[in-house]
Amino acid sequence: MNNTSKIVQWIHLLALTILHGIVDMPGGIFVVALPFIQKEFGFGYALGCILLGIFNLVCNWVQVLTGSWRATKERPLFQYIGVLLCAALLAFDLVPRDSTAIYWLLILSVISGWGVALPHPEALRGIHHIDKISPSMTTGVFMVGGVIGFVAGSWLAPKLITAHGLAGLYAFLPVYAIGLVLLLPLGVRLSVEPKKNDQPGVVGISSAGISFWPILTMTTLAGTSTAVLMWILPQKLHDMGIDTPTVPLFMLGGGVGSLILGWAAGKIGELGIAAWGLLSAAILLIVYIFVLGYAGSIYLLIAVGFVGFGCYPLMITAAKSIAGPGLGQRMGLMVGGVWGIANLIVMALGPVAEYCGLDGVFYSTPAGYLIAAVMGFILLFRVKNRIKVRVEPDSIALVEPVA
Repeated sequence: MNNTSKIVQWIHLLALTILHGIVDMPGGIFVVALPFIQKEFGFGYALGCILLGIFNLVCNWVQVLTGSWRATKERPLFQYIGVLLCAALLAFDLVPRDSTAIYWLLILSVISGWGVALPHPEALRGIHHIDKISPSMTTGVFMVGGVIGFVAGSWLAPKLITAHGLAGLYAFLPVYAIGLVLLLPLGVRLSVEPKKNDQPGVVGISSAGISFWPILTMTTLAGTSTAVLMWILPQKLHDMGIDTPTVPLFMLGGGVGSLILGWAAGKIGELGIAAWGLLSAAILLIVYIFVLGYAGSIYLLIAVGFVGFGCYPLMITAAKSIAGPGLGQRMGLMVGGVWGIANLIVMALGPVAEYCGLDGVFYSTPAGYLIAAVMGFILLFRVKNRIKVRVEPDSIALVEPVA
């Protein structure tokens, strides 16, 4: 049970959200720094792709590995370790300009990837411990922090590197120094999942016909559509001679959607909002594909982000309260597993796009959203549209009466 006041819980939520932004910043930095790294060290596109690919794989799959670690501990140790390891990315300027450079860069990328991965499942346990604010709202706010951190890193890094070379990344050091001490005075604690026999009168949503795995599958399908779209759309627009910052605008829509849909889900229910939202994302994306290049089409992309990415925190909220692996491992799978699989699919689609052309892959991007929406409606039907969220001191469960 969390005995802290609502005001204190809001402070904890904002602190975890800020830390989420700091931890997600290397992802934005790496993407935009890669051309500078390739030029500085004389790498081709292939080595640059391997470097970024390994970083992304570590960022995601390590979360699946470490999600169950420290499952019974309440202190957020991995938040501090993660912030410290994240900063390894800022040391690229120290790498010698010789034949060993690629190995040093790989080492720093793996270390920083571990730093990104470690805090995520644990931070979501910290969010789950907040019980005086709607769970959909807490998850939405938390996810917005990651979006802001990623966008801030991708916006600031090229300016700093252009002005000072890779040494310009040292300007981020004060941010990580703040991250190291941010939680220390606040007394933030993590949720420890109670044993089932400690929850009389409450059963998970799985007893109504749903387990964790369909929720994970549904989220992975939607995440794959998002990842493929964010990879292929800039290339498609480049081929059309259109210069538009699609990824930041899509993420902007997703950030706003996380907050608004999170607020709505607190009153209506996560799964219903997610099913209708993902169906809307598929329809809007199909329309966007047909009007691509016309004035005003960018607003459709923002709308796709609003419902497509905005539903993602709702699925995380639903996954907190259903039967399956332990809480930390569920969170690791929902964050790292989803995007790890999505990135592998993107890597596999690269040769397909090269052989068949971009259009074949591009036109198929709504499929993940559409299939995920169908799954959502099937799940809703199986529980007869009677899913409700009840906030308890020690757990937040999607419940049904127990005889």
